[in-house]
Amino acid sequence: MYPVVFQPVVKERIWGGHQLKTMFGVETDRPIGEYWTLADHPAGSSTVRNGRLLGRTLTEIVQDHPEDYLGRTRAKHFPLMVKFLEAESNLSVQVHPGDDYASMHGGDNGKTEAWYVLRALPGAKVNVGHRFANPDVFRQAIREGRLEDGLEFLNIHSGDVIYVPSGTLHALLEGTQVIEVQQSSDVTYRVYDWNRVDEHGNSRDLHVDDALAVLRFPENDGNDVNSDHAAAWQRDGARVIYSGPGVVHERKVDGEHFCLDTLSLREAGWKRLREGGTSPEILILAEGACRLTANSLDAEDFSAEERVLDLVPGDTVLVPATMSSYHLQTPSHAQFVLATYPTTQHG
Repeated sequence: MYPVVFQPVVKERIWGGHQLKTMFGVETDRPIGEYWTLADHPAGSSTVRNGRLLGRTLTEIVQDHPEDYLGRTRAKHFPLMVKFLEAESNLSVQVHPGDDYASMHGGDNGKTEAWYVLRALPGAKVNVGHRFANPDVFRQAIREGRLEDGLEFLNIHSGDVIYVPSGTLHALLEGTQVIEVQQSSDVTYRVYDWNRVDEHGNSRDLHVDDALAVLRFPENDGNDVNSDHAAAWQRDGARVIYSGPGVVHERKVDGEHFCLDTLSLREAGWKRLREGGTSPEILILAEGACRLTANSLDAEDFSAEERVLDLVPGDTVLVPATMSSYHLQTPSHAQFVLATYPTTQHG
């Protein structure tokens, strides 16, 4: 198998915008909030746009080639999802459940996520966490219209990475574009929607009871993910994996469900050596231009578009688990987000 790049699933959202449409070749007057550039979910599955698997969905190639596109995992479906999000206005204040609650209340996965900030207007913020002591105080603030007073806000800038574990209250706010890496899930519990109504005058449903069942509070959370300081640590904490001429590879998130790295190339080439057979690798080009060459493919057996990919911003590539190396080359600069997930020794 070979590295595949995907055509996204496009999702209209009330809070969406129009700037990312050019990146993904979307023509519509409706506000687009989400581009699912890698997804294997009943709500949407992205399709391959290169090589012999052209037109096949991620769901299909995972089923047909699990050794290559799943690797060593007990998962039956691809466990991660990648989205590009554009927030022209605020998203709802929301929380996602963990695996156990999501499975019991809807049959989906839980949702832990991380954001790589593509663009942010000057002074842009996100909500990560809250200051309410317990569920009773939280519910009273909702009844009295005071929820905003207890939210934690974090200033953001392009290039920041913010980790949002399940159970964390959060909201992307207006003027932000992010790449989101998350568990493959479509479960969201909204608690506040800024008193917004749609074009027909209808407000969106809230899910306060479910939210309170999974929301973390200081009194029962020793890790205190609800503070601005914890969010800032997640944003700024990084471990350098490799640094060389024109190349910086950093680990930003080392979590239970996925690892998220950033890879910066400046007029450089880089050979990526991997332990084949474990996890496939997700490469997301955030900015710049880059050529990916699959080193291990026999030229006689593979087409040019399977061996070589000329990548532009927005492209999301799935490198097979069985591929031991590939080469990246940029004429000027390239900024990648790179994601993998934990594997087992016996799939």
